[in-house]
Amino acid sequence: MRASTTRWLVIIALLAVSSWTANLCRTLDGHVRSAGAILKAAGLLLIALFAFTACNTDYEVPLPNKYVLGRLSPGEFVLVAPDHRHILVGPTVYEYAVVGAIITGHVRAPGGATSYFIIDSDKAALSERLGRDRWNRELAAYGIRDVRLVPPSRPARHHGVLDLFRR
Repeated sequence: MRASTTRWLVIIALLAVSSWTANLCRTLDGHVRSAGAILKAAGLLLIALFAFTACNTDYEVPLPNKYVLGRLSPGEFVLVAPDHRHILVGPTVYEYAVVGAIITGHVRAPGGATSYFIIDSDKAALSERLGRDRWNRELAAYGIRDVRLVPPSRPARHHGVLDLFRR
């Protein structure tokens, strides 16, 4: 989801919550509700908000030159072109590494066959369906001798809720 869309959803949710809390303290006949009833309703609201935000499990890992490693579903990753419209590699990229402008990794096809890929993100050059020996030779041509492939994981967050309101 784009940041601008998320920002508007948060604003709408805050407006709805402020309207709801104004009515939360009073019953239909105008009497003030007990503190316990208010706390119980606020707790349910917090649980609902947590469940809503925790359900967003898809994510993207930014790579050099606007390439993206995107999660489609649990255990299924693809490498997406800088235009964010074309899948270059996958499914499923299950290990990858970035060395300077070089993006490389290990792919497992739906039938179980595995291969390697190399993307030179500066030149937009893709080598795919490589065997291990050819992959090592091509990496050596880029001056890369040792590469440690790791499984994709969610990038660390470096922002909070208030960052949604900043441009």
